[in-house]
Amino acid sequence: MTWRVNEPLGSTNISTGAGYIRQNNQSIQDTIGIDHAYMGQTNAGKHKKVTLTQQSSVPTTISSEGALYTKDSGGQPELFYREESDGDIVQITKAGSVGPIRDLTATSGDNTIKMSTNNASTKVSFKDSSNVQVGYIDSDGNASFNGNVAVTGNSTVTGTSTTGSSTVNGNLTVTGNLNVTGSGIPIKAWASFYISGTIRSSSNVSSITVGGTDYTINFTTPMPNTNYGVLISCGYTGVSTDNNFVYRNKLVGSVTVRTASTVNELTVMILG
Repeated sequence: MTWRVNEPLGSTNISTGAGYIRQNNQSIQDTIGIDHAYMGQTNAGKHKKVTLTQQSSVPTTISSEGALYTKDSGGQPELFYREESDGDIVQITKAGSVGPIRDLTATSGDNTIKMSTNNASTKVSFKDSSNVQVGYIDSDGNASFNGNVAVTGNSTVTGTSTTGSSTVNGNLTVTGNLNVTGSGIPIKAWASFYISGTIRSSSNVSSITVGGTDYTINFTTPMPNTNYGVLISCGYTGVSTDNNFVYRNKLVGSVTVRTASTVNELTVMILG
């Protein structure tokens, strides 16, 4: 159907002009009917569907408006949204599936957590007050942090460097048990203490019981079995002397170590 944008003219006779008007009315109805119910139909003026032609470039937006559009991604048109004032671009579909593929942001004080999701994986990013990423965790098993990381509770890491990896550039503090399945030697418990039984620093150790040159390290959380390893070192501030020490009475709730001579302090690590 021909669209006669400049007709009828003022000089067009009534009969011919009426035909032009009918043609234009039909063109309007055919055009509106592509995505809408047109006049005279049920739900006239409402959308039946929305057809978006593929854009060659990202549309611009001004304040208080957003743009929904399609553009090529991976060889096929995908749905995108651009926020106001030429803001962030959000990919909504990918490979025929609905994402959403965007950042979900939560802010507390100077810290920001962003979660990016697509059809393949999920990534949680941690950003500082300057919006600089300081770490991330993704659903492929990868994690990386710059700075100090504190974990309270029991944490389990499953994977090796080939299926997932975790990198911490800074101090990692774990309150609870850290269980690692894969490449790595997890420390189940450790304590540095004086021969009086006073603990200097420790993890998963509730107390030290002293009995002569026997020192029993009592675990806060018991070991799952007695197949763990024990590493022992000692410190002595007097004249240098050789020392021998062994562990004995290895139980799920404690282990006893013995020294052959007097020392000032001991450090015991439980590996499993």
